[in-house]
Amino acid sequence: MAYVREGLQAYVRENFTKRLYNPFARFNPMLSYLGLSSVEKLTKLGRPNTPAVFGDLGKLGRGEIRRLGHSSAIFWNFQKYEPNDGSTVAHRASTPTASTFGEDNAGQLELRWTHYMEPMKVGKSSLDDATGPSAIMSIMDNASAITFERLLKRVNEDMLNGTLTQAQQNEQRWSSLLGLDHVLTSGNYYGRVNRGTESDLDPLIIDATTALDTTAISLDLIDVINHGNSTVTGRAAKSPDGQGCNLHIVHPRLWQTLREEAQGLYSIDVPKIPGNAAVGSQRPAIRYGDNWITYDDSLKIAGAATTTTMFSTRIESWVLEVDPRYNFVPQPFVLKSEVEEGGEFVEWSQVHAKLRLSCREPWLNCKTTGLTPS
Repeated sequence: MAYVREGLQAYVRENFTKRLYNPFARFNPMLSYLGLSSVEKLTKLGRPNTPAVFGDLGKLGRGEIRRLGHSSAIFWNFQKYEPNDGSTVAHRASTPTASTFGEDNAGQLELRWTHYMEPMKVGKSSLDDATGPSAIMSIMDNASAITFERLLKRVNEDMLNGTLTQAQQNEQRWSSLLGLDHVLTSGNYYGRVNRGTESDLDPLIIDATTALDTTAISLDLIDVINHGNSTVTGRAAKSPDGQGCNLHIVHPRLWQTLREEAQGLYSIDVPKIPGNAAVGSQRPAIRYGDNWITYDDSLKIAGAATTTTMFSTRIESWVLEVDPRYNFVPQPFVLKSEVEEGGEFVEWSQVHAKLRLSCREPWLNCKTTGLTPS
């Protein structure tokens, strides 16, 4: 029984869509919590010509929101330094004089698209020899499942550990997302801005061996991150609502200690994105005040598993955009030998995902190092 190429395309697309909707699409916690912070539906993933945006869009105007998914870059404003030109106004005295232009106090972060392509091919002989539709679909199930998992792995890894040099950030199309660990590293380039010069954009870095009374992890650390202590300036005072960081991710080795402390005192559950299927990490999280504390065994620094570090961020500061033209969808299958002399006897396709991840308040992040379970 002959197969129809358009049928292969439709089946693989449907297969991808189902995998994006069900709990076996194991997005890491980062994307799951982005979905919690907005009304946007995860079910827009995998739909051709449909943009998907995750994160808090409250600070964007309607015109800016309409441009999301179409612009070549997204820009976030930040304040370079605080003007200090005001003075006491005496009776019949001169009015204050500005020493600099106001627009010179403002800078811009620029984040660009990252285009993922994952190739997929199946032998035409295998499809020709398949005995009926069920055999053909079985072949395509295996091929698309493996391709999907590889694409998802690359996106997940980059959301946490993706990094780019200054020169790479000057490229029109980026080769990686700027992931959580890159944003939580001080003095590097973020959004094409040198944080070695613009140090107010740096995250808070806490070395537990010197800044804390003990290296043993506990829930009290969340209060230090947000509200500070004698050596640490907390993030709450720098955030627009006075809350600071609200998502904290650790290695399972550290999370188990926190779970034991929270047992019977604080709720421990699996957050679900309202109005969506169970898509995401499916990992329990501790609800500590306005904070979520969860774990991710794929956290890495310089390629090594991070068992002694806590990553803390303000999830409302992040936005993930999915280009509607490349929304986790496979391109039409092509018989290579039809278009290339001597070409392989295969049906092939490329699966596309074009993403842009940005943090508009990189200073509302914290990395705590040197932690121990006890």
